[in-house]
Amino acid sequence: MPPPKSAAMQRRAWLAAFSAALWLVAAAVSSCHAADVPISALQAVFLSDCQKAWGTTIPGWSQTASCSAAKGLMCAPSGMITAIRMDSANISGAIPDSISSLTALTWLDLEYNQLDGSIPAGVGNLPALQYLALTSNELTGPIPAEIGNLPNLKKLYMGGNQLTGPIPDVFGNLTNLDTLFLGLNSLTGSIPNSITSLNQLSILSLAFNSLTGSIPDSFTSLNQLSSLSLASNSLTGSIPNSITSLNQLFLLDLSANQLSGPIPAGIGNLTNLKALGLSNNSLIGSLPNSITSLIRLSQLYVAMNQLIGPIPHGIGNLYMLTWLDLSSNSITGSIPSSITSLTQLVFLNIGGNLLDGSIPDSLDSMVVLMNLNMSGNHLKGSIPTTLGSMGSLKFLYMNDNQLTGSIPGFINPMNLTELVLSGNQLSGLIPPLFIPANSFNVCGSTTIR
Repeated sequence: MPPPKSAAMQRRAWLAAFSAALWLVAAAVSSCHAADVPISALQAVFLSDCQKAWGTTIPGWSQTASCSAAKGLMCAPSGMITAIRMDSANISGAIPDSISSLTALTWLDLEYNQLDGSIPAGVGNLPALQYLALTSNELTGPIPAEIGNLPNLKKLYMGGNQLTGPIPDVFGNLTNLDTLFLGLNSLTGSIPNSITSLNQLSILSLAFNSLTGSIPDSFTSLNQLSSLSLASNSLTGSIPNSITSLNQLFLLDLSANQLSGPIPAGIGNLTNLKALGLSNNSLIGSLPNSITSLIRLSQLYVAMNQLIGPIPHGIGNLYMLTWLDLSSNSITGSIPSSITSLTQLVFLNIGGNLLDGSIPDSLDSMVVLMNLNMSGNHLKGSIPTTLGSMGSLKFLYMNDNQLTGSIPGFINPMNLTELVLSGNQLSGLIPPLFIPANSFNVCGSTTIR
């Protein structure tokens, strides 16, 4: 998948927008924030504890204030706090144990702060809680098993912390959960089978942890799942065939694990997929022809495996592809001409394989292509002159092949940022290049005679 930092930034932006939308909905439908409702004395203890723990004074967080004047709060007519939204509030310190007194709380959003310490077990004493967001803090320690006591919980975000230990098996009790985001922590152990009983689950992200063991074969029960990310763990074994029955999936990311075996032939059943990440594993066999049925696919990453065989001729069916990375495998055969039908491609990397034959002439049909890498193969023949009309191309790598002929004079260095042709059998004169200072690099030692 895309670089982790970029992916994390995109996810955080999405979560922030999603949280804002849900908060507006809650405010619109709630009858619980009447003006001048005083915060109950019991609830005010928690607010006071927060201000002490966080070393800050928050407007309206006192026993005498009305709920309508309190920053980030919603209350019932009884004065019981029903929602706290203090995301991105620049608060630090621990979450007080007295949070267990907020028995009417349905919404708790403390994400994007600098909260530290452990998550209080008392969070499990909030029976009305539906939304719990602690993403992007500095929380440590294990996930309290008591969270499994929240029967109404629908969304749980704890990603981007320093949480350790296993995923509690009791998470299987959260039968109303539709979103579980635990990515970007240091969680260990295996994926509990109990998670596969959460048949309302739509989004599951356990990426960027230290999870081990195999992917549960019983994922077939998660028939509402639209996004599954298990990337950057230490998962082993094969990709279970059961995953290919999850026909609501639009994102499947299993990259950067230790998975082995072939890509399941049934992968073509996932016809709603928009992004498929299988890179950096130990997958074997060939790319299944069924992958060409994924006509909604925008991003396909299978780099750094042990794949063999040809690129499927039907690859051109994936007309929505913007990013295709097949690099660092042992893929053989020629580059199928149908690949030039992928007119939406921005990034194409087929480098580091065993491809032979010539480079297709009609690459110029890929009008938005910015990065083209064909390096480290056994490609023969000349560099196609059609490359000269690819005005969007910024990075071109054709080094370490068996290309012959002259360097075309059509290449326009005003558009290219990097051109690498070393390690070929090119001959003739280097064409005149009109190069702005410090804007262009010719790398390597191509044989020029």
